[in-house]
Amino acid sequence: MARLIVDAVSQESKSVHDDSYVLLLFVSVSQADTGAPVNGLGHEHFKVCSPLGAVFEINILGSQEVDWEPADTEAAGCYSLRIVRKWAHSGELSEWNKLESSCFGLQVHAPGEHGVVHMGQTALRLESLTR
Repeated sequence: MARLIVDAVSQESKSVHDDSYVLLLFVSVSQADTGAPVNGLGHEHFKVCSPLGAVFEINILGSQEVDWEPADTEAAGCYSLRIVRKWAHSGELSEWNKLESSCFGLQVHAPGEHGVVHMGQTALRLESLTR
């Protein structure tokens, strides 16, 4: 198993984002030993945890890897994630309130050669700008 470096920041923007059920997160994943970007990950390679686990389930709806500028032909190892929360007791989506902040743990599992799994994680705080 090799260690991954995982950095994450909020991708929320008042001018671009207006879905009160989804928070956007921007994540960089690289190999600790070489610094090379980790490419080709899907939402199934990411996990989240929250101290609000008894009240809300936190889920990753989807992810999209972005490319390096200006040619936009080489994958960057940077991902845009869409995070939602559901009420634990009912499973219904819960809106994020404006200026509400939440802490998350984000873990990445990347498949390697010969069945080896590479892992890394980080903690972050997000603030909703919607509504």
